[in-house]
Amino acid sequence: MKESKKKITVSIVEDDLSFQDWILEELELEPNIACISKFTKGEEAIIGLQEKQPDIVLMDLELNGAEINGIACMAVLKVQYPDLKFLVISSHDDNEKLFSA
Repeated sequence: MKESKKKITVSIVEDDLSFQDWILEELELEPNIACISKFTKGEEAIIGLQEKQPDIVLMDLELNGAEINGIACMAVLKVQYPDLKFLVISSHDDNEKLFSA
């Protein structure tokens, strides 16, 4: 009997809905990855990730229109869930922000 692999669970935190949709489409091409939640604001992610904790969070740094940007959101989530992994996504090349992340 073939043993099935556990899917890697992912949550997306991205304010650009078209980019968020593109990421989701790309993730759906990989059979071992499952997107379990999507958020456009850091504050939504902090609340929403209490219910479903993914293996990895794809985090936008800016999160325009949110009270909590991606860097602050990651800081809060890392305290709550120390084993949570992050992959930062950003169109900005601000080294200070990238190193903070």
